[in-house]
Amino acid sequence: MTPIRVVIADDQMMVRQGFTVLLNAEPGIEVVGQAVNGLDAVTKVAERLVVAEQTVKTRVSRILVRLGLRDRTQAAVYAYETGLVRPAGY
Repeated sequence: MTPIRVVIADDQMMVRQGFTVLLNAEPGIEVVGQAVNGLDAVTKVAERLVVAEQTVKTRVSRILVRLGLRDRTQAAVYAYETGLVRPAGY
């Protein structure tokens, strides 16, 4: 099965790192990049996949559901609480 390729986009490095670790641990999901600006990333991903921006947003929502998380911030918190990522400098 071809993995789901995703770009992690958030202005907070902690969120990007946490989400990257979480998704890389999931079978069938491959993180292919990170972006600082979420809106710009959605546009770029939509253009690359030749789909509507809403389709990209829907897919992100489905990934959160698959992981049992409400939002990107919860994903980052979960990553820290479970030891998947550590604060910089540790």
